[in-house]
Amino acid sequence: MVGVLCELDFANDPEQRVLFAQLVSEGVDRPVECRRRTMRVDFLHITRDALTQPGGVDALVSAVQLLCGDQAAETVLLTLVPPVLPAGVFDDSTEHRVREALAEFGEADTRRLRDLTARWTGLQPAWDRPAPELFDALLDHAAQPDGVPPAVVLLECAARVHPGTASLLRLACDEWAEKQGSTEALAARRAEMSDSQTDPSVPKCLVVMVEPADDGSGELHVRHWINDVAGLWAPRQGECETVTQDRLHRAVGRALAEGDTLWARTPDSDHEIPAFVEFVLPFELLNLDMAALDVAEGGAAPLPLGLAYGVHLRSLERMRHASARQMRLWRERWRVAHSGDIAQRLIWRQQDAGQAGWLARLRAENRIAVIELRGAAVEGQALPALREAVYEGIGVALWDRRDTWPAETGATIRQLLSHAIRQLPYQVYRERIAAAADADGAGQLGRHIAVLWDDPFRLVDRDTLHDHDEEGILA
Repeated sequence: MVGVLCELDFANDPEQRVLFAQLVSEGVDRPVECRRRTMRVDFLHITRDALTQPGGVDALVSAVQLLCGDQAAETVLLTLVPPVLPAGVFDDSTEHRVREALAEFGEADTRRLRDLTARWTGLQPAWDRPAPELFDALLDHAAQPDGVPPAVVLLECAARVHPGTASLLRLACDEWAEKQGSTEALAARRAEMSDSQTDPSVPKCLVVMVEPADDGSGELHVRHWINDVAGLWAPRQGECETVTQDRLHRAVGRALAEGDTLWARTPDSDHEIPAFVEFVLPFELLNLDMAALDVAEGGAAPLPLGLAYGVHLRSLERMRHASARQMRLWRERWRVAHSGDIAQRLIWRQQDAGQAGWLARLRAENRIAVIELRGAAVEGQALPALREAVYEGIGVALWDRRDTWPAETGATIRQLLSHAIRQLPYQVYRERIAAAADADGAGQLGRHIAVLWDDPFRLVDRDTLHDHDEEGILA
């Protein structure tokens, strides 16, 4: 129920959640509290308060109907009062054939099957099981709002994961649909799933969110997410740590060890870089050299992070609080950046500081998808321009972190951007490797480059506020 409510149009607005709680309160004639924390926590308490009272189902449905209309209310009603699953989804011989087919799934296939099934059913059973046991675990679940049982959805997912068994598994689903009179429902579900194909731009990825503690201690709250299968954005959230800045590399190292363990179990992606490590930082920290972090553990020789992974920066403020307008601009410019061979870019120079013309040009030209900053991302230099660019939807930016901007930096950045923008992470990775391999490379851009690579289609932590009282809450 919480998952369904989080998808409603008003869910991101705390004031609207308060209004929703008031409407539910009127329906059950008892106080229903909205705690104004995270979206999920608010809906969790509202739902619990409502469903423990007589008439709670009707109150929730009525409140949704008032705020979002009849279709949303029907979805809520079907979630709260699902149709009863007919006895025996499959006959015994079909179940036996399906289990034999699923037994062919290796560990990587099973992990992919688990992720897809979780995505398309919204269920999270104990997934640390072989594929046949995942199937068994879903056999007793009631059909979903469209009438398709989760066990059938799992077989549809399995057919996408393992082409060698696809025809047998889809035949079992077809037989179920014909027997139950649900051919149209199955066809609609297949069409929906086929419209969401694997995206080759989604990498194996560690996302590390770093946020200064708002208590004057100088400590940092560090969260992380691991996307373990390339092609599908389904990141797993890890634990939150609070560390001092001089111990940030240790927290990142522990998260990276988790990622390496997961990535070793899954096939390599099509990316030249094995995995991305992305740091979601507030503006005040964006100029830190995250690619230089030494995360070596044990007896391993020190190795800067950027020599082993593609290291990029992302905006904490935008990830957390992008408005509808900002989200639209962000996605539009990202699509522009990836639609052609060479992305249009706008250069910021020191003489543009405080001038309205640079920002006006950025706002007027929605084909600009990349910015080049000729200055460090600090106050008094390029940071105000970067902040404005982020607010205007720019997702790709490059700059030299040094206080002075060497002339050769421009030539190197032009070379990096002479390729299709999708190749930029790999080109920057190569630039860092080349600079590290050169004994005289201390002045090369590869040792000082910073890259904002902020993908609006790979989000984390979208509903977490600046409230660290409940660290166990999933984003």
